Amino acid sequence: TMEPSLPEFSSVIANVLLEVVQQTRDYHLQHGAPNPAPSSGFGPVGRLSPFDGSHVPSITLDKYFQRLARYAATNSSCFFAALVYLDRVIVSHSDSFALSELNVHRLFLASLVIATKFWSDKFYDNDYYAKIGGITGHELSLLEVNLLLWLDFKLLIESETFGEEYLKMSSGCTKPLVLPTLLGRFRECPWGGRGPDRALSPHA
Repeated sequence: TMEPSLPEFSSVIANVLLEVVQQTRDYHLQHGAPNPAPSSGFGPVGRLSPFDGSHVPSITLDKYFQRLARYAATNSSCFFAALVYLDRVIVSHSDSFALSELNVHRLFLASLVIATKFWSDKFYDNDYYAKIGGITGHELSLLEVNLLLWLDFKLLIESETFGEEYLKMSSGCTKPLVLPTLLGRFRECPWGGRGPDRALSPHA
């Protein structure tokens, strides 16, 4: 069996994030939260996060991720690391931040750029990634700084997290994963395969 291709892998991550966005919106609607969706990146208080755009992007999340997978010169390990970073942000800012249609594209772009710069030997400048992501280089730099601050500059990923969770994602998993929010959404994986031969390590 083979590991999933990057387009396949990115599509699964896009579907997970879309599910989180939809469930968050439904929760706000059911509980009468102000500005339920898509106009609120922050939760009950209805404030906007630094990652919120002025409007919902016209490109679907799956097509956006396919574009990143095709042109960003990255790999599935970096896509996975980006998802871990988003998971950390949602956990650490659960009292004030909610993923929404206004911020999910930009937030993942910033997370993927950070992951690629940290974990990959090959990466480009922000103007290159910004062009792929449909924003300016200056905007991306601001998003990157904000996300690093939210992450408290903690970018290392434990070998157990990467090795075990990536393995489950790439081997037809049916059980929830360990990470508390996003990665727990991987109930079924659309391929059979094996996990990576080694855990993720910077510039390996």
